[in-house]
Amino acid sequence: MKHRVRILPEAEDDLYEIYRYVAIEDSPDGAAAARVAGVPVVVTRSFYFGDAPLENALAVGPGLHTRRGWNPAPRDADRDAAAPGTAQA
Repeated sequence: MKHRVRILPEAEDDLYEIYRYVAIEDSPDGAAAARVAGVPVVVTRSFYFGDAPLENALAVGPGLHTRRGWNPAPRDADRDAAAPGTAQA
């Protein structure tokens, strides 16, 4: 399977500042494509690729719905209450 890197129009003008962007991926191929493009990757584990090895990610976690289970852990992951308007797992 081949992946193509799609660069959003708002990113085309400042490719030299690519680190202003981050790719959120769940698959090894998607993460690899982002790394090839020089875009940092955050991995959210999915049903389909839950055990797949994914390397060189900024962070790996169970999903954007929770602050628990991330590696590295969010700085304030030990707080007891979720922030207003967010779901707590």
